[in-house]
Amino acid sequence: LPPGVVCVADAQVSGKGRGGNAWTSPPGCLMFSLLTRHREGRTLPFIQYVATMAAVDAIQESADDALVAAGAKGHRRGTGSAVDAKIKWPNDLYSGGLKIGGVLCTSTYSDGGFDVVVGVGINLDNAEPTTCVNDIVRRRLKRDGLPVDGAVQTRVSRERLLAGFMNRFEAMCAALDAHDSFETLEGAYLRQWLHTDQEVTLEEDGGRGKVKLVVKGITGTGYLLATDSRGARYELHPDGNSLDFFKGLVRKKL
Repeated sequence: LPPGVVCVADAQVSGKGRGGNAWTSPPGCLMFSLLTRHREGRTLPFIQYVATMAAVDAIQESADDALVAAGAKGHRRGTGSAVDAKIKWPNDLYSGGLKIGGVLCTSTYSDGGFDVVVGVGINLDNAEPTTCVNDIVRRRLKRDGLPVDGAVQTRVSRERLLAGFMNRFEAMCAALDAHDSFETLEGAYLRQWLHTDQEVTLEEDGGRGKVKLVVKGITGTGYLLATDSRGARYELHPDGNSLDFFKGLVRKKL
């Protein structure tokens, strides 16, 4: 298949999550896989970060449009305030402490480059078991005394969200390729994630050793960067550690 092909599913029964976890999604979600081509191995890990950024931007922009179209009081396009979407490192999308989506990238090498499949799932219409984008939009409309049902423009559609993602993803990938670095995008990424200056405990040796760390950002190779009380740097790989940021725990896998 040529780069740029997008496959959109109405439902998903055998999806893959990080670490080999299974993933099932009912109708009411935007689920798609995008095939893209990437030449530079040094910046390959950042494709997933770019995809999470594009997803956050698309969610916020689409929700903004829905609120403006419905006449939400004092709301303007481009504010990103309709849905407070954030990135939970390395690949989850959250709003209000609840998961609303995720991204997973896989790659294969051939003919001097990488074929990358970017898989994205965003919950648009299923209020259970956590929450969904349109539920958040409806709560805002209800707060403003506006009708929440019956008008297409008062909800985020799969088509609008996918188009928004593709526009943002293409632009950010171009920036990544042009500079051969994530540096120009890193500031925006850190504004979108949940972890700057978060305190975590790194458990080593099956829990026998514990180190208090403060999250500072990401490294030039895409790892999580943290420091201890003495300023020593720790670089944590997502596949080499079990992450529970809401409990402030990072466990090294044995």
